[in-house]
Amino acid sequence: MTDFNIPLKNAAKSGIGPASSGVYILRLNGRVMKVGSAAIGIQKRMQQYYDLNPFCGLNRHINKENRDSISVTYQTCLPSACEELESKLFDKYGPIHLMPWATRRPNCTQNQYTLLI
Repeated sequence: MTDFNIPLKNAAKSGIGPASSGVYILRLNGRVMKVGSAAIGIQKRMQQYYDLNPFCGLNRHINKENRDSISVTYQTCLPSACEELESKLFDKYGPIHLMPWATRRPNCTQNQYTLLI
């Protein structure tokens, strides 16, 4: 399943955001800021971001002033596919230095799953 450009607030809500694992793209005012994976579940990861959880790693970037301007595109997948699809997102959207909020890049060479976003 994929969804395109839903607000971060909606992706974080129970019953709206997907509870399953997957990969995602965070955009601020249309610009790709980070791609990532969430084996714990996309909705749970988006809750961490939207609720400004101090342990989520993006608190220096996401704040009360900009969190409602952030949109999320996601693709659900099995937890075992997260690393491969996240690596493919980096291949598609550019090197890490082009995404201001990205801190790491997985380097997976498997090619078992199809990236849809």
